[in-house]
Amino acid sequence: MKRLISILVFVCLAQLLWAQTANEFFERGKEKANLGKYKEAIYEFNRAIETDRKFAKAYNSRGVVKEIIGDFRGAIKDYSTAIDIEPGFYLAYYNRGLVKIFMGQQESGCEDLDKAEALGHRRAIKAKKECCK
Repeated sequence: MKRLISILVFVCLAQLLWAQTANEFFERGKEKANLGKYKEAIYEFNRAIETDRKFAKAYNSRGVVKEIIGDFRGAIKDYSTAIDIEPGFYLAYYNRGLVKIFMGQQESGCEDLDKAEALGHRRAIKAKKECCK
């Protein structure tokens, strides 16, 4: 019985020591994205999201990578999820707005840029001047 308890304690401690946090996966995802390793970046962002389903920044960053590789619908979905989790996340509104405009959804994209601006994102002002005439 003592041996069984010792094994269980060891396994639990090992899991705690080697467990990685969502933020560690997120940071690795950013590093991979900055190196242009987009599939690996998505993998790390997926792991961050699996670890913390409410990690809005991970959804937003995965959306950026999806946008880069041409998965615009996937990017919009990730930006929308980030907004659902964190309604004041102006960068997700900004990113989603630009992708929507690129995809021909002018009115909806400009509404997102309006929201990003209202939340304090300064680059949204310039984007609106260029895209929402």
